[in-house]
Amino acid sequence: MKFQKISLYLIIVFILTFIRCRLDSLPFSKGKFIYWLIILVIGSLFFLVKKAKHKYVLNYFDVLVLILVAIGFWNLFYISNATIYNIKVWYYFGYLILYVLLRQELNTKDIICKNLDNILWFISITAILNVVVAILQSINVLQSPNEYFSSTGLFFSPNQLGIYLAIGFLSTIEILRKVKKKKSISIVFYIGLFILLFGLYLSECRGAYLGLGIALLFYLYNIKQKAKNHFKWKVALNSFIVLLTLFLIIWKTNSSKSESASGRLFILKQSIEQIEKRPLSGYGVDSFSLHYNLEKAHYFETERSWSDIKNASYIYSPNNDFLELTFEFGIVWFSIFILFIVVLGIYSIQSKEAQICGSIVVCLLISALTNNILSIPLFMVVGCYCAVVIINLSNVRVICVFKKHIFFQVVIVMTLVSTLVIMFLRITAEQKLLSLYDRRRHFVSLEKIESYVSKIDANGEELFMTGGILLKNKLGKEGIEYLSKGFEQSGKPSLGKILAGFYEKQGNYKKAEQIYRYNRNVEPFRYDARINLFRLFVKTNQIGKAEDMAFEIINLPVKKASDKVDEYKKEAKRYLLSSPSWINIKTCGET
Repeated sequence: MKFQKISLYLIIVFILTFIRCRLDSLPFSKGKFIYWLIILVIGSLFFLVKKAKHKYVLNYFDVLVLILVAIGFWNLFYISNATIYNIKVWYYFGYLILYVLLRQELNTKDIICKNLDNILWFISITAILNVVVAILQSINVLQSPNEYFSSTGLFFSPNQLGIYLAIGFLSTIEILRKVKKKKSISIVFYIGLFILLFGLYLSECRGAYLGLGIALLFYLYNIKQKAKNHFKWKVALNSFIVLLTLFLIIWKTNSSKSESASGRLFILKQSIEQIEKRPLSGYGVDSFSLHYNLEKAHYFETERSWSDIKNASYIYSPNNDFLELTFEFGIVWFSIFILFIVVLGIYSIQSKEAQICGSIVVCLLISALTNNILSIPLFMVVGCYCAVVIINLSNVRVICVFKKHIFFQVVIVMTLVSTLVIMFLRITAEQKLLSLYDRRRHFVSLEKIESYVSKIDANGEELFMTGGILLKNKLGKEGIEYLSKGFEQSGKPSLGKILAGFYEKQGNYKKAEQIYRYNRNVEPFRYDARINLFRLFVKTNQIGKAEDMAFEIINLPVKKASDKVDEYKKEAKRYLLSSPSWINIKTCGET
C-alpha cells in the first residue's frame, strides 16, 4: 500500500510538470509551471510528517546537498536581488523538497524497483504520445503552442521535445530489456523506438542527439561490463545502427543551424568574461538575463563586427545550464555540484536499476550543455528522481543518524506550510494588482499597491505594471519612478521603449536618448531602437546626430528582410536627401 501511494503521487507530480499556468488573472505566473509545486508541497506535507517519527540517515550525498543548499541560501539573501516570491526560487526549493521526500520514501530495493518500473513506463508512453502529437502538428491537424515552430508536441519548443524523447528512448530500451520474454509487448515497444527516433528527427535538437548518444554508450558499456564475455553481437549491432542514425541526424541539423552555433559561442565568450569578474560568489539567483544583457550593451557601445552584431539577441538564458549556474552561484557552488555528479556517476554502475537512471542523468546533463532545462521542472524532477534512486540503491557511507524527534516534525510542517502561504500571497497579490491595472478594483492608496508589489517578484515587471496603475490614477511622478525601477530590474528593451516614450512626452530627451541607446546596443542587429534615436534627433533638431544615425540605418546589414526595415531605410535616405549638409549619397548604397 505504501508503494501504491508514493507511485501514484509521483505520477501526478510528473503529469503536472507538463502543464503551464494559463490563467489570465495571473499576469506574471502565466506560462510558468506552478501547479506541480502546489501538489508537491501538499503531498510532501502528508508523506514527510508521517515519516517524521522515523530516523533520518545522513550520508555523503546528503552532506553535499546541504552544502549546496547553504551556499544557495547565502546567495539568495546576500548576493541576489531575488526574493522568496520569485518563481525560480520556488523551483529550486521544490527540487529540494522532492529530494528529501524521495530519500525517505524510496527506502527499500523492492519499493524502488516497482516504482522505477512505473516511472519508466510513464516516460516511455508519454514520449511516444508526444511524437504522435508532433506529427499531427506537422500536418496541421493540431496547432503547436509556439507560433514559430510547427512541431513541439506537448512542449513549447522542439528542443524540449527532443530532450524528453531522448529520455523516453532510454526508458523504452530498459522496458524492452525487462519484457523481452513477452513478444507482443516487445513488438509494441520496438515500434515505439522507431517512432521516438522519427520524433527526434522532427525536433532537430542537437543537444538531445548528443545526450542520447553518450547516454547509450554509457548504458551499453555498463551492460557489457556486467555481461563480460556474454555480450551479444545483436546488442552491438543495434547500438551501432542507433548511433549511426543519430550521427547522420546531427550532421544534417548542424548543416542547417550554423548561425545558431555561432550565436551560442558568442554567448559563451561574453558570459565567461563576466564570470571572471565575480568568480566566487556569482551574480545571484535569477540574475543572468539582467547582468548579461547590461554587460553586452556596454560591449556594443563601440563599433563591432557584423559577425558579433548578428548574434547579439536579447536573451533570457545562455542555453547552457552549467554556464548559467556558474554565472549565478559562482565557481565554489558549481565545483561542489560537479563533485556530486561525479560521485553519483561512480555509484550508478552498481545495479541495473542504477545504470538506467545513470544513463538518463547523463542524457540530461549533456542536453543541459546546449539547452536550458533549469526552467523546465519536468526534466529537473526526472533528474532528481533518478539521482535519488542511484543514491538509495548504493552502499553509501553514513555520516550521521538522527533518531525520531518532535523537532523534525515541527520543522517540516512549518517549512511546508510557510511555502504554501508564500505561494498564496503571491498569487493573490498578482490578481489584485491586475484588477487595479484593469480598473476592476478601486484605487485606494500607493501604500496599498506597495503591499501587493512586495509579495511579487517578476524581475521588475510588477514594478512596471505598478507604474502604469499610478499613471492611470494621475500620479505622474510616482508612476514614472516605478516605470524606471521596473525597467532597471528587467532590462527588457520593450519596457525601455515604453518608458522612453513617456520621457519624450515630458521633454526629458536626455533620458529617452539613454534608453534608446541601451536598446540599440542590447539588440544591435535590430532597427527599431535606431529609428527611435533617429526620430528623436530629428525632433530635437540635432542635425549632426540625426545624419549619423541615418547613415547607420542605411548601412546596417539586414539579418531578416521585412517591409518595415525597408521603410526605415527609405525614411533615413529621404532625410539625408533633404539635409543641407548631406554630401555623398553613394555611400548610402542602394535601397
